[in-house]
Formats: sequence, structure tokens, C-alpha cells
Amino acid sequence: MTYFSYNAFLREYIAAMMMHKKFHLIAAGILCFPWIAAALLLLAALIIRLL
Repeated sequence: MTYFSYNAFLREYIAAMMMHKKFHLIAAGILCFPWIAAALLLLAALIIRLL
């Protein structure tokens, strides 16, 4: 019985993600932007230091 409940939960979760794809992409972009910006700044500093 547990197998089916986990399977149903995942199916419904993925369905909700697909129904609101634009919202989830925007939210993920907003949440991930600081980490991506920090990684790019650190990479630029490393490249400048190596030159």
C-alpha cells in the first residue's frame, strides 16, 4: 500500500509542477540567482588572480 501512496504523491506533485511551469521557473530563477551570481563572481576573481 505504501508504494502506491508514494507513487500517487509523486505523480500529483509532478502534475502540479507541470501545470504551473512558468511560475515555478520564475520562482526557481529568483531563488537561485544569488548563488549563480556569487559563483560567477568567485570564478571571475579566480581567473583574474590566475592571470
